[in-house]
Amino acid sequence: SFYTLVLLIEILKWRNIVAPAEMYHISRTQKTARDPLRPHGHDFAELFWIDAGEGTHIVNGQAFPIATGDLAFIRPGDFHSIQPIDVLHLTNLAFPHDVLG
Repeated sequence: SFYTLVLLIEILKWRNIVAPAEMYHISRTQKTARDPLRPHGHDFAELFWIDAGEGTHIVNGQAFPIATGDLAFIRPGDFHSIQPIDVLHLTNLAFPHDVLG
């Protein structure tokens, strides 16, 4: 089931990806059908948009098509992955959950 799978998914921690005092982290990445964004969760919020390409975004067990120009918000505690159809370019803005107020 989805919740059994959640127990096996990596949880990314804000303090492990940036200096704890940083207020945001921005990155651009390319994923492919052979190298998808693997299922994960995190203790921080994330906003990403698709610069080019298309695929499927799986959030908390539900699949959504994504394509160039789409924007997604991931809350702390959500679990997600991206399976590109071919090549997908995305920009990611991550920030600690306390910024949400």
